[in-house]
Amino acid sequence: MAMRSHSEFEQYAFHNRATGDYAWAFWTMIICNIVLPQLLWFKKLRRSITFSVCVAFGSMCGDVVRALCDYRYLTAPRLSAVVVDDVQSYVGGYRDIL
Repeated sequence: MAMRSHSEFEQYAFHNRATGDYAWAFWTMIICNIVLPQLLWFKKLRRSITFSVCVAFGSMCGDVVRALCDYRYLTAPRLSAVVVDDVQSYVGGYRDIL
């Protein structure tokens, strides 16, 4: 959505996630949660119990990385004005905060 958005903030946030300090976490989540499950479209891979277990563990690893990124965000020091802005944004609806 951020790639097709006309919001400069969303485009910057997406670019920063994909190429910034935590790009490893972004690409790990993409590979584990999007690419690996797509391989299940192939019948030979889908019928392999070993591969299915590997996909399940890969998906869990992607979720662990997402939790680490959430923890990193929640424990980061920031100005109180930024915290108030984040809290107010939840009142109006969901906003991706990573």
